[in-house]
Amino acid sequence: MRSIRECVDSECDSISRVRPLTDQGMVAQVISHALVRCGGIHRSVTLYSLSFGGSNFHVHPRTYVHGFLQKQIKTAIIILTKKIKSMGKIIIANWKMNPQNEKNAVKLACQSDFLNVVIAPPFPFFGAVKKVLKKAKLGAQDMFWEEQGAYTGEISPRMLKKLGAHYVIIGHSERRALGETDTIVNKKVVAALKTGLKVILCIGEPRQVRNKGLTAVKNFISKQFKADLKGLNLKSYNSKLTIAYEPVWAVSLGRYDKHGKSDTPENAGYMIQWIKKFLNSRFLIRNSMVLYGGSVNLKNAKSFLGLEGIDGALVGGASLRINEFKKIIRISQSN
Repeated sequence: MRSIRECVDSECDSISRVRPLTDQGMVAQVISHALVRCGGIHRSVTLYSLSFGGSNFHVHPRTYVHGFLQKQIKTAIIILTKKIKSMGKIIIANWKMNPQNEKNAVKLACQSDFLNVVIAPPFPFFGAVKKVLKKAKLGAQDMFWEEQGAYTGEISPRMLKKLGAHYVIIGHSERRALGETDTIVNKKVVAALKTGLKVILCIGEPRQVRNKGLTAVKNFISKQFKADLKGLNLKSYNSKLTIAYEPVWAVSLGRYDKHGKSDTPENAGYMIQWIKKFLNSRFLIRNSMVLYGGSVNLKNAKSFLGLEGIDGALVGGASLRINEFKKIIRISQSN
């Protein structure tokens, strides 16, 4: 018979690293499945409920639980609490069209190789970066929606999988600025999820929408979601979808908006909480993972990542400055 620790570890490994164990239902699932694995209960029996505050979980038996099983449940709670505290938030390193040679790409990858980090290098460096990663996951900056054919310059989701990619960024504001529509984004999201890739879907409003007020911003983003996620049964892909909220006016500190400046943590936190509620009510996505992606750097990382509702960050230019990026990673792990 396997120990409760082994069973909890096994159940945790089956859940996406990109989704923190901070949802009551998910934690209950891990513990109940672990107890079944170690022979503690029958699969059809529900013996307890859970409550939590922050990352501390407590068990409340619903029916009589004999001493051995009660001890097993408490042990599982302790193990899970330690795991939750060690997981930290998710950091996506979007290198864009950098660096300029493989040697520098490998050096940067080696120094960025931490748990809960996704590295998205340019396609030419995929193989070299993949070889040196031990803890971080490999991600792609974009992809095409067809599997094969006469599509000059494109790369398919299946090709990415074979190259070792776990994630793909779709709908980044810089791609949208080049003419990528919501229809194209939707095709890419559908193709990526069906292939088994984890999608980091970027959404966010431009300055002219933000200037009209929060109602206009919410309407704009809700339309993006409805178009980008059209035709998907998201219950099947819940753990494969991460959202990156990147207000266009705050990306690259004004590259696409001459008045651009980084958002405030309070505004970003408010919008991310609204996004989570919207995804739950419109698409029945519970415990959605939402990152912030508007010019995150060392100066503002602690302010953004310190907010409980923000689950991580999509980092651009700062991910190329290794000393700065390491400090951002440390900040994410301490929040």
